[in-house]
Amino acid sequence: MASEPEADNFAYRVESGEVPLQFMGTKEPSGDQALHTWMGHVDHYLQALIALEGREFLCSTCIVNSHGETPLHRIKFWNGTFLEKTSLKALGLRIQLGHSAGDPCPYPAAAPGDGFVIIDIDAIHSVNLDFCDCGKTADLNYVQLLQHQLYPATSDRPKSAATFRLLKFFEILQYESKLSAYEFHQAIARLTDNTSLEETKNRYNALLHMTHEWRHLKLLKRSGLGHDPDRSAQDAREGECAVLCPACPHPDINMAPDWEKEPEETSYIHALNIAVDANFRLKRKDISSDQADPGLSQGFSYFVEHNDFKQYLHDHMDEVEPKSTCSRHDAVNLADTRPGQGFASTGVATVECARHNMKRASAVGDLQRGERYCNIDYLVNQSLRLSRLKSFIFSYDIACQYSINAMKRLEDMNPDLCIVQPDAKVRFVVPKFHLPAHIPACQTRYAFMLTPGAGLGDGDSLLRKLTAAATDLPEQAISHRELKDVLDKSMLALWKTEVEVWERDPSMPNPFDIKVDKPTQAAVRRQLAEEERKMLDSGQDFSLDDKTSQSGLISMGLDIEANQRSLKASAGSLWEHSGDRQIGRITLQSNALIRRIEDYYGKLQLYIPASVALRKKFGSTETLPTYKIPLWLPSQVGNQAPVDLALARLEFKLREAQAHEALGVLRCCLQMRATFYDTKDRWSRGQKQNTRSRNSINSAQTRINAARDEYRAARTALISLSQLLSQPMDKSLKVLNDSDIRSMKSTETDRDSAVIDGMKAYARRQADMCHQLKVAFEVQWVDVPKLISNSKKLASNPDMWYELKEKEEKEAEAAKLKCLASRALGKK
Repeated sequence: MASEPEADNFAYRVESGEVPLQFMGTKEPSGDQALHTWMGHVDHYLQALIALEGREFLCSTCIVNSHGETPLHRIKFWNGTFLEKTSLKALGLRIQLGHSAGDPCPYPAAAPGDGFVIIDIDAIHSVNLDFCDCGKTADLNYVQLLQHQLYPATSDRPKSAATFRLLKFFEILQYESKLSAYEFHQAIARLTDNTSLEETKNRYNALLHMTHEWRHLKLLKRSGLGHDPDRSAQDAREGECAVLCPACPHPDINMAPDWEKEPEETSYIHALNIAVDANFRLKRKDISSDQADPGLSQGFSYFVEHNDFKQYLHDHMDEVEPKSTCSRHDAVNLADTRPGQGFASTGVATVECARHNMKRASAVGDLQRGERYCNIDYLVNQSLRLSRLKSFIFSYDIACQYSINAMKRLEDMNPDLCIVQPDAKVRFVVPKFHLPAHIPACQTRYAFMLTPGAGLGDGDSLLRKLTAAATDLPEQAISHRELKDVLDKSMLALWKTEVEVWERDPSMPNPFDIKVDKPTQAAVRRQLAEEERKMLDSGQDFSLDDKTSQSGLISMGLDIEANQRSLKASAGSLWEHSGDRQIGRITLQSNALIRRIEDYYGKLQLYIPASVALRKKFGSTETLPTYKIPLWLPSQVGNQAPVDLALARLEFKLREAQAHEALGVLRCCLQMRATFYDTKDRWSRGQKQNTRSRNSINSAQTRINAARDEYRAARTALISLSQLLSQPMDKSLKVLNDSDIRSMKSTETDRDSAVIDGMKAYARRQADMCHQLKVAFEVQWVDVPKLISNSKKLASNPDMWYELKEKEEKEAEAAKLKCLASRALGKK
């Protein structure tokens, strides 16, 4: 510490300012080692900090003279007991504008009020400031401030300003940390006086205005508008200040002069990939107006010009949005829903570059009632109004609905728009994340991976795993060539022709569509209900119960059977320490099922009178668990008693659909489980994430078990009905063994280890054979054939994964889809 000065004239020192540092080029220790090293030098660090409190005491005259060019330094005064806060303003330092340092103004004009307030990074300063009024400069007061790198809070008699470095710093800080202006102002106020004992000038509102104006000026400056002497900044054209995507095609900028002559097979390099999306979290409350808070850009950059947009929406206010013909998309069905009270807009819609994730110029606008087509049409028109391109990939969550009349609506709005010209090629796609929510037909027609020219985009984000794609590309090309080598050449030519025709004209049949010719249970029940309605209309209905028909009885029995399987699974989860709540819940479930079965028996005896005798013959059901009570459907009655064959035929139809549907659910859940396993292995870390992953896997396994039991029950019933009706059952419904229940690309440890063990054993055996170790081979490798057989069996897909067709036909269809998908992936 410096000793106490003898006179007050030498009692001032600089509190803030730069201290010259010398860095040594030593290698920085890492992590924990650096912290342990620092702990041994704590005292040295502390003494160095204390020493800074007593450095460079100066007299009042010297400290004022030395701060002519650094007037925002903070100083302290030694009052004989402690260092007391003071300021250069109190010592008489004045800031002179309009003149260079050392050149005093003969007619200075003091800033109005008691001190001029300057907001800087380290504090809110109150200073003495003089404007130039001597006539040497004719600049206005706010211009003099700007020349001194001080941004005025107002243009008329400014009393406050912010330093340029503060505005630059806050702009970057807010982009990176999402810090609000209020929190930033409070932090600077804390730096000024952390105890809040002294009054600090509140300049929060002024900071908001200065920040808003500063960023608008930077926008105009970076757009080059200040270099045109014949045009005011307010004359900027729509979208002129926006930054164009540098990688997207722009004629006369980054495209060859003869780009229009590009061959069709490579014309995709000139295609514009655009994506439309909306965000309903960006709501804007109706708390201001253009009079109170006017917009500065007025459509200069990304948002559309408000007045024209508002007028267009007003002209189309009465249009009613068509309902979705695909899934129940809220973006379509709720497009006319009015917003809640207090909101000027319900969200924001945007048109952006789908490949590089950059917003397009004049292509962002507010939403008022949801994603109405008129809002999106206006944004698309504004985004493409100056483009001359002829090929487009158009990504939208609801592209299947929006594309129906999109070209007609856009042409009515702007006949000169490039996307509606006769030679324009437009392919609509749905982002990968949203595609599973669409119906199966849309999942192939609007798939990114199957659309030529779409590349490896996903329509939702910029992230592109280019390194992984570059690594996989040779393997994809090789695998496609290997697949072609083993397929029939004539079939390959036919498939290639089909897919090329579809790529040129999306309205042609889609070769990627999977042909499913087996109805579901719901479809069969609907068919039976329609047949029953026709019989009622013609007066030929002979139902024995007023409320339940023959098909209704069989459907009721199948539903009860499903409830029995569910109850059995729930009862299987009980153990000796199960709680009363779990036991009570299952008991209530069982009681409700018993009542349903009793009601079902009452209707069953009307259609199958022999069921009464069968129930008596096989004894009371009171001792049986509820899930084992026989329902005496025609398949269970069999040849034991007379049964109406019409009922048996109805059950045969429903059972066949039940079996096929159960196989479909089983396939889906197996793939789901494989995905959960893969996600868990790759991404789950920690107890919480692993627990959630395990719960997802267990849920998928429960559904797998349910589908397995349903299929086996349906197949058993079909065998009985086939004998009863002398009708052959579908040969593709084969026995489902537990070893067959695995995914096509399994990730389970047991299967992988079995395959690896088999392959390793095969490799070692071959090595031993090459070295002619006959004796060792016969003794040591006796189990090799079994290991190899098991690995090959596990590596092949069970019959449950094939569509229900003849073997040659289904294998050809699978090979076609595999070949076309491989071709599409290779072309990416």
